[in-house]
Amino acid sequence: MNREQVQNEALNTLKLFSGIGSLIMDTGVGKSKVAIDFIIDDPNIQTVLITSPRENLKANWYNEIILWSNSVGIFAESDLEPNTIPFMMGDKIVLVTFENIQTCYRWENRHFDMVIADEVHCCMTSEYSRIFLNNDFTYKVGLTATSDIKGKPEKLELYNLYCPIIYTFLTAEEYGVVNKTKIIVVDHILNNVHKIHIKTKKHDFFLGEQERYSYICKEFRRGQSLMASTGSTNYFEDADYWFWKGNGTPNQKEAARVYLKAVQNRKYFLLRLTSTKQIAIKLSEQLTQVNGNKVLVFSELTEQIDSICTHTVHSKHKNDINAQTLQRFNDGDIKVLGSCYSLTLGLNMKAVNIAIFESYLSSFTKAKQRRGRLNRLIADEEIATLYIIRLPNTQAETWFNGFVDKDEISEVIKSEDILKE
Repeated sequence: MNREQVQNEALNTLKLFSGIGSLIMDTGVGKSKVAIDFIIDDPNIQTVLITSPRENLKANWYNEIILWSNSVGIFAESDLEPNTIPFMMGDKIVLVTFENIQTCYRWENRHFDMVIADEVHCCMTSEYSRIFLNNDFTYKVGLTATSDIKGKPEKLELYNLYCPIIYTFLTAEEYGVVNKTKIIVVDHILNNVHKIHIKTKKHDFFLGEQERYSYICKEFRRGQSLMASTGSTNYFEDADYWFWKGNGTPNQKEAARVYLKAVQNRKYFLLRLTSTKQIAIKLSEQLTQVNGNKVLVFSELTEQIDSICTHTVHSKHKNDINAQTLQRFNDGDIKVLGSCYSLTLGLNMKAVNIAIFESYLSSFTKAKQRRGRLNRLIADEEIATLYIIRLPNTQAETWFNGFVDKDEISEVIKSEDILKE
């Protein structure tokens, strides 16, 4: 199958189900075009709500409508709703309202001929799904590259209730609809060469990363032991119930406090490593020495990615600054761009052929969204490369195993080979 055939199949399925359902399709296949074609083909659609979880997706959708409907946005009249733009789509004018799900899930008693829920998996929560419950839509179309239903029966129930999954196409690489991606794992064993700064009221010193991690693990085991001694059989769930929800005895609350603190300390220690930061910096420098390479670097924390990359796009920057930075990256003025989650949802990026995952948690959904930024090369001609830093014998290795399918790994290299160059 080629891209056009997949789009036609998805469009025909949507029409078969009377314009109600979610399309789960790989990034780069053309989900937005399918929805726009549906609007153009139906003469009765005059009002459309497009909702998404990110502010920067509004501009992206505006551009998609211009591209796929061969139209221009008409200047909005003064009496139109905020964020509403008239478009000439096919032979009719359609009023399109762009609004974040964080805003419009609170709406009640609104009517639109059609709602397009972009990144619909984000809408399938008890809170955000109220957009479907409390408002009236003739057609409901959900779009995403990942349904995020694995191990989440409550989310599947919400899909079935409001916008059932009616079409799935997640084999774009295999069919050559989008470019293939090569995964290279960078194994890094924690050592004491890289130091971290420990500062307390009584002490101020530097400690090797391996030594610090050993101490944190010791505290974690102590927390587990305390939890077990106070009757816990499921440490995290019991700690949540005893401490955060306040339902434990004094001994249970103290055990839960120690355990949860150790869990948090371990997590943020692994996400703030100096060593993985240096690996990402060195690797991106080496990769951009090759003419034509454009590199995305992903990290879990904004302060970490800001320390890795000169140019970043994330939620702590103003929207106009993010838009300018992204445009410079797409134009080729910037060769390395860092982000956390702002780039994972729906944005079209030009000619990105390399990504580096400096840190991550065990979310297959987020991994797929981030990988989707690489699916914009020429299919069957270009191959994207994804570098993922793995930390063997740590909790981060568990995150890695939930993040990457081992059968997809093409190559494993050692971090020292990167750092020594």
